[in-house]
Amino acid sequence: EEARWKEVDPIETFRRKLLEAKIMTEKELKALEEKVAARNARAARRAADAPDPDPADVIKYMYTDGTSDVVPEEYAAASVKVDDPAPRAKRERPVRHATLFFLYTEGGVVLEKKTTPGVWRGLWVTPAGEGYGTAETLAISREDVLWERVGEAWPHDFTHYRLVITPVVARLRTIRREGWRIVPLSERETLGMPAPIARYWPEADAVAGQLNASVCG
Repeated sequence: EEARWKEVDPIETFRRKLLEAKIMTEKELKALEEKVAARNARAARRAADAPDPDPADVIKYMYTDGTSDVVPEEYAAASVKVDDPAPRAKRERPVRHATLFFLYTEGGVVLEKKTTPGVWRGLWVTPAGEGYGTAETLAISREDVLWERVGEAWPHDFTHYRLVITPVVARLRTIRREGWRIVPLSERETLGMPAPIARYWPEADAVAGQLNASVCG
């Protein structure tokens, strides 16, 4: 999220437009930036060297020095009209889509630690992708997928967008991939996970139990 805001930083975007429009050259912009930095440094130095203000001046100019018991005639019958503010138009959150793979294998479930920037960074998450096929989306062999089921999508709202999550519950043969960790079910709840993933595990467990029984039966 922070990286996305930096991409639209008004100082940087205005700088690029000045260059694209050939209003200023890179050399001219550099000189201006150095001039502004020097000015700011001088202002900071003056502020640091200035004496502390007199505490008695804290409310100076805040109140009038005079009083009157008589309301001027032009204000005696004044009416105050307050218009109700216009309702703000509701902004629709942009919608994004993601498929989360709740993977079961011998020994537990598959999780990975999120390392890329974003609100889930540092948390344990399920593998994710943009397709619904476990083998195709995660680039693993079809023979390694014992069974899979696509669940019903649900929305999860963030501050700036809505994420529509489609869960896929699947059973894999024992598989090793860099970054993936096989977590025993007894330890799963001890790991920090995003709320929508943590909330879905009970339903994923139920689906896994049904499919395991069906396949084994």
